[in-house]
Amino acid sequence: MKIITAETHDVILKSIVDEVSKKSLDNDRNFILLVPEKLSLTVEKAVLNGSTKKAVTNVQVLTLSRLLKRFVKSNDNYLPKESGVMIIKKIIIENQTKLVCFNKTAKTTGFAEKVFDTISNLKNSGVTPEDFLKKANNKVNQSLKVKMQDILLLYSEYQKYTQENGLIDASDRFLLLASLVKKSDLIKTSACYILGFDNITSSGLEVLKAISKTAKECTFGAVSNVGLNNSYIIEPEMLNSVRSFCKELKIDYTEVEIKDNSTNINSHIRRNLFAYPYTKMQIGNEINIIECKNITEEVSFVAEVIRKNVIKKKQRYRDYFVACSDVETYGKVIKTVFEQYNIPVYIEKPEKLSSHTLVQFISQIFHLLRRHFLTNDCIALSKNYFSGENIDELNIFENYCIKYGINYDKFKKPFEYGEDPTGERPITDKMIAEKVRSSLMLKLIKVSDKLMNCKTVHEFCGAIYYIFDCFDISTKLDKFIVELKEQNNSLEAELSKQVLEKYTNIVSEIDRIMGNLSLSIDEFYGILASGIDSETISLIPVFVDSVFVGDASTSKFVSPKNLFVIGATDGAMPKLVEDCGIIVDSEIGELSSGIGKKIEPTIKTINKRERYKFLSLLASFGEKMYVTYPKMDASLTEQSPSLAVLDLKKIFYKREDPRETMEIMTLESYRRRRTLFDEDNRESSFAYEFSTKSVAYKKLLDYLSDENTSTMLDTVPVVSNLFYALKGLNVCNETSIKPILPKINRITAPQEFFFPNKTTSISQLEAYFTCPFKFFANYGLKIREREESLLKSIDFGNILHKIAELYVKNIDKYLSEQNLVLRKRKIENLINMVFDAEKLAIAKNKHIIASLKSEAKRLVDALTYQYSVCNFKPKYEEFMFGEKGKVKGLDLGNGIKLEGKVDRVDTFKNTFRVIDYKTGKIDLQAKNVYYGNKIQLFMYLNALKTKKFKPVGAFYLPIKNVFIEEDLGTFLSTYKLQGYFEDDTNLAKNMDIQLNANNLSSNCLVATLKPDKTIKETDNLVLKKQNHILSEEEFNGVLDYCVELSKIAVKEILSGYIEKSPTKSADKPACEHCEYKNCCGNSASQVVPRTVKSVAFSEFAYFKENSNGTKAKKWRKKTYCRTDWMYWK
Repeated sequence: MKIITAETHDVILKSIVDEVSKKSLDNDRNFILLVPEKLSLTVEKAVLNGSTKKAVTNVQVLTLSRLLKRFVKSNDNYLPKESGVMIIKKIIIENQTKLVCFNKTAKTTGFAEKVFDTISNLKNSGVTPEDFLKKANNKVNQSLKVKMQDILLLYSEYQKYTQENGLIDASDRFLLLASLVKKSDLIKTSACYILGFDNITSSGLEVLKAISKTAKECTFGAVSNVGLNNSYIIEPEMLNSVRSFCKELKIDYTEVEIKDNSTNINSHIRRNLFAYPYTKMQIGNEINIIECKNITEEVSFVAEVIRKNVIKKKQRYRDYFVACSDVETYGKVIKTVFEQYNIPVYIEKPEKLSSHTLVQFISQIFHLLRRHFLTNDCIALSKNYFSGENIDELNIFENYCIKYGINYDKFKKPFEYGEDPTGERPITDKMIAEKVRSSLMLKLIKVSDKLMNCKTVHEFCGAIYYIFDCFDISTKLDKFIVELKEQNNSLEAELSKQVLEKYTNIVSEIDRIMGNLSLSIDEFYGILASGIDSETISLIPVFVDSVFVGDASTSKFVSPKNLFVIGATDGAMPKLVEDCGIIVDSEIGELSSGIGKKIEPTIKTINKRERYKFLSLLASFGEKMYVTYPKMDASLTEQSPSLAVLDLKKIFYKREDPRETMEIMTLESYRRRRTLFDEDNRESSFAYEFSTKSVAYKKLLDYLSDENTSTMLDTVPVVSNLFYALKGLNVCNETSIKPILPKINRITAPQEFFFPNKTTSISQLEAYFTCPFKFFANYGLKIREREESLLKSIDFGNILHKIAELYVKNIDKYLSEQNLVLRKRKIENLINMVFDAEKLAIAKNKHIIASLKSEAKRLVDALTYQYSVCNFKPKYEEFMFGEKGKVKGLDLGNGIKLEGKVDRVDTFKNTFRVIDYKTGKIDLQAKNVYYGNKIQLFMYLNALKTKKFKPVGAFYLPIKNVFIEEDLGTFLSTYKLQGYFEDDTNLAKNMDIQLNANNLSSNCLVATLKPDKTIKETDNLVLKKQNHILSEEEFNGVLDYCVELSKIAVKEILSGYIEKSPTKSADKPACEHCEYKNCCGNSASQVVPRTVKSVAFSEFAYFKENSNGTKAKKWRKKTYCRTDWMYWK
């Protein structure tokens, strides 16, 4: 026997192919090349290319599975992984009570698969249940002993089940193959070459032993890094295994070492990465290490480079390979970005069968029936493509179910909520939702009757086929595939072709191996789900010429011409596998020593292999390699480059001084070096950045929006090149682009968009002052949060608000009832009436209804008290101003009128005050008015004031949303009016007639009296100065300021301004709790909010004095928040 060693598999392959090519000229001799699965195609190509003949008939390239098929034609007793997992799940269900260590864990998703993998590792290592029993009876720590007993139970039952039913799994197949090899004439008459393996399991090694003893000739190829300065990172496992069994079987062998004297970049990486000491090598642009901001920018860069080189250098897409640290995360981004750049791509990522829409549909039916029609299950099933329902109707159905909390028996009966009391809508949401419900229930009733009456596995399997027929799955699947192809989603279409067959195979397999077993629906679904979760679907490339994308750890990158290694962050490359298996490394060491058999692989060994695989990957490229990493991952967590990348950096230098190391460049600096400011490079700039004209034009506008200046067209190379490339393609020119610049970050036709009726509201203006983009999302795009059947703080406020409104409206009627028992009963009837009207929103929250009703009674008591001690009496409730009101809307210029509704207007003689029922925190700081965030109260006064009636105050009545028992004084304090009013002692006394020398602090509003120190000889009382108590001049100044501020807002809204420019709140960062932050695209850390240091109400009075002239403009620049944004930059 001969063993060929070299630094790489490529060198060994070339040597063996050369030898076989010469020897195969003798047609009387047979040759077998045994290789791993992923190398078979590569080796076949190498054999054909190395032969001088057009066809080679006496050389076979086989894998272990192909070799077994030569000897065993039938697969009837073969147990695939998914079937093995289902058997383990069955055993767990039957022995649940016997498990001690894993009693609770056994119920979790994926546990059965972990047990199967553990048993497979034990079998592959030659460890039997008897070995386990022997060790379990020895002295081991108690926790390991309990764990071993559980594993022994499951392992023994698994072996017992497979043996009784004549089933063999992958480990058993290798042992079967080893026995068949010894009897094989094919092996006896062939020269066998075994190459490409880095390691192999104990059971696989038995096959190699049998071949080496049986074959006419036998040659092994094994990689050896002995003697290199980085040899510590991995042991030559395959070489050591071959040497070991040769010694064991007393087989004579000769070793032939092939020296690789190459001094290229690849060999330099292979010998110096992770090495100490190491040598440096000077290179050009063959390797680039680039830091990107995020994953999307990283993938976009890859697409740009590929696009540029394919167009400019006439390269092929198949010349490019992309190795990802996590193909699951990167695959989705690559698919999206590459579609934008028109780049064909094949992503080698086995898809989970459980993730397909059809499989999820069947699972959703089981969930729905097992969990008795939970809301989320009803919605998930209805929205699945295979339910066959209309998508527009489904959106209404989903919102209806969430709003009214449809679940359990409510789904089984016709819907009764959501009638239109006005009768104005011929088709209501209720009618559409009921249509969807009845359509689904018609089929679900039949399916439910079938499934819920099943007793055995065979009957459950039959019920699944019944579901296929009932929902016409076959026809819908064909339609689904056609639609995917029409959407150019060829990969998904190809995947969908396999789904039904894969699924029915699993169902058939369950029926075959445990058909007569009696199970509950939960137990059956647990077994079915475990099999589905362990099954994957693999696809072959749809396009011949496409970019190959694979996982850096698991995919095989065969001699890539141009290689992108992306996601090279610390811990991701090389992949760091955590020790979280059923048996951890420390326990494996203890078991191995006790049993006398080496259990492999340990996590330590796996991580060593990962590091070696990464080294091999970096040393595999042909012409160019780009190594990139994102500063922020998908979860916005900051990342650092992999230590391997830093190692790669230090073994190369690009300048003449070897003391330097290779630079890690940001993407911006890399582009600056590669983008030349000249006419000749403009075409390549366009090709480099983009695939289509529309994408390129959008990017140009993005560039220009940063500075909003036309000078970028001629001064910034990346912008200039892109602009002139588009100009050459007749997409735009100076004449067309420059008028657009001032309008970037604005919208067209804003009046139709925001003010279709030429009216606005105070809430609309305040939203604009808070943030123009938030205003755009709310009032322009009309994005709304979904209504849910949960009782939230806002619902508390709405209920108490309604009670306050109805009580005050009829307060004289209630207080005129002299019989206190009857009065109390009438008030309780009012409260119950409001609660009954809100029953749909509170149906799921009965435990807090009692507290809420008690709070409603305290609110009524507080309102009664305020009414009794105040000379200002309620005149209007829900008072409207504008087209539908008694008062005209307030003119804000440009033809726009302010309309609104005031909760309450109180009057006394020729003065009035407004009251707004307020849920949540009340903040009366002057800067909130300055910002425009809190101008509601003052704008109400402006809308209602007349020559006859003077505004003197504006207040919030706090509506609580936290309920605790309080005494009289405490809850009166809670419901004090909080707001702004004029500094007039008599006014305060009219708002609380109990204010006097003996009662200096009001229980009705936030006001306190104090002795007038300016006139010591009298007992006069004055109001204690507070921020919200204003002089008449200040009060009028603020009123005028709010009107002018609103006019500016209207003007800016009509200009189409929708910039992301939030105001800074004192108690929280800008954007932190904004409901539109996911639409905005900016994080709180990226936004620079508008803020001021301090503002006093006394400053507002100056506005009136300086309403015209240069002084006013100078003053406005200091104070107006809006002018800082636009007019006064």
